[in-house]
Amino acid sequence: MSDFFNIYLSFEAAEEACKNGDYVQAAEQYWWTVQYFKHGEFPVYDSSLSKIATKAESQWKSIVKSKLPTIKLSTSFFLMGKQCVKQMWLQKHRGNEQIVFEQMQSAFSQGNNIGELARQAYPNGKDADETIFQNYSKDSLQAKSPIRIAELPIILRQYIWLKHTKKLIEEKEDIIYDAAFVHNDVFATIDMLEYTGEDYIVYELKTTEVIDGGYSFESAIQYYVINNNIPVKDYYIIYPNKNYVNELSLPLTELTTGNCETQKLFVKKSILKEVEELQKNIERNIKTFKKIIEKNRCPQLKMGNRCHKPYECAFIQYCSNRK
Repeated sequence: MSDFFNIYLSFEAAEEACKNGDYVQAAEQYWWTVQYFKHGEFPVYDSSLSKIATKAESQWKSIVKSKLPTIKLSTSFFLMGKQCVKQMWLQKHRGNEQIVFEQMQSAFSQGNNIGELARQAYPNGKDADETIFQNYSKDSLQAKSPIRIAELPIILRQYIWLKHTKKLIEEKEDIIYDAAFVHNDVFATIDMLEYTGEDYIVYELKTTEVIDGGYSFESAIQYYVINNNIPVKDYYIIYPNKNYVNELSLPLTELTTGNCETQKLFVKKSILKEVEELQKNIERNIKTFKKIIEKNRCPQLKMGNRCHKPYECAFIQYCSNRK
């Protein structure tokens, strides 16, 4: 279908969703209307297109402001705040200043590969985030400049993600990958959820069995958010079986379904007791972090050991240049 027709169809879908009170769908379709206008190709230009796009942009911004309030924190922000509140503030207000080190990028790649293999070990699940990637990475425009997922505004992506997760839970799917939840202004995602028929078991993927302070706090905030949405029976970490990996003599980034058995690759360990013990300080930390992140002024902290532990801070160069 041509971009000329798509811009009208998206706008009509947005208007209908707005009437029905589905503001996530409305914002999504208004946003798409604007994208078709900005990136599409129109053999015959119609002046009404500009008016539609202008109204759509105004409407989607209005909906985001009044109906889809900004979620102030996420598990990653929370984890940064536990390490250094300055790092957390910089990520929120100066995110373009960060430098992702080669070691960090390697860890991301390793995690992504292991994540794909873990899904084979826990198969037949539904992906709460998959439709978002499908919708915004496909060549849906006649395309002067294709839209990529990174261009989707984060607030809109979060609410679409939450909506998809809610739908899968209502449909009582046995396994849900990358489920998203929000509670008390904290956005959290989890690698896998298993529905038991009454409650849920949480599975979070790690590349190692070692659970340091960072992992523990991340798991604690995930548990806090998820358990305030659905009943959580247990919380497991899943990690590669070191002995089996040693037998394979391959780095984690090179493992595939063709050279390893996923059922042997992973082991699981319940850390429910640990995350429950950390719950008492969660709400106090959230309150403190929200106050800090809402300030216009960056916290003034000297560099130290916390710049490297438990994680290498992506803003080390930024802080070093401002000593």
